[in-house]
Amino acid sequence: MQEAWFGLLGVVIGASIPVAIDWWKSRIFRLEEARYLGIRVVCVLDAYIEKCLSVVYDTGHPNADGYLETQIKTPDSPIFSDEINWKSINHDIAYEVLSFSNDIQSANQTIAFTADNADPPDYEEWFEERVFQYAKLGLKAHEMTTKLRKIYSIPQRVYDGYDPISELRQELRVIQDRRAKKMAQIEQLIAQSDAK
Repeated sequence: MQEAWFGLLGVVIGASIPVAIDWWKSRIFRLEEARYLGIRVVCVLDAYIEKCLSVVYDTGHPNADGYLETQIKTPDSPIFSDEINWKSINHDIAYEVLSFSNDIQSANQTIAFTADNADPPDYEEWFEERVFQYAKLGLKAHEMTTKLRKIYSIPQRVYDGYDPISELRQELRVIQDRRAKKMAQIEQLIAQSDAK
């Protein structure tokens, strides 16, 4: 009886080995494919971060009529290759990366709305909103690259002589502080008018 059990166990183990090998090979392939996807996405987003920083630095230039115009075109949404197998990576990150174009579209709509209500010739409100939105987009792209780098062991990008992330954060802080001061002034005026 014992020999029958050993025989059955041998058959089960013998049949399991090819299945285990196939499973292991497919797992390794999937991990390699996911890392490759991560690298491709990180490279595209790194380039997008630099484009966002260029927009943030665009303070405009007066045209022939004295109206301030942008010098840097806003970047298009990042384009990812159709060859990428999005199913190979974490679904939450895939969603975040693939929905990023919606965030960009929303930011551009906010900027366009502000442009419609900005005062010439310097369009200060519009330029500020443009800087604000693209600083946020650049930082969101950085957040996604940080997650991908951590999961797939992709090295950090080394910038030569500057740190775009610190610069984006600084510009965002400046605008947030300015807006907080304006809001405090408005609240103070409202409180004063209510007191009368």
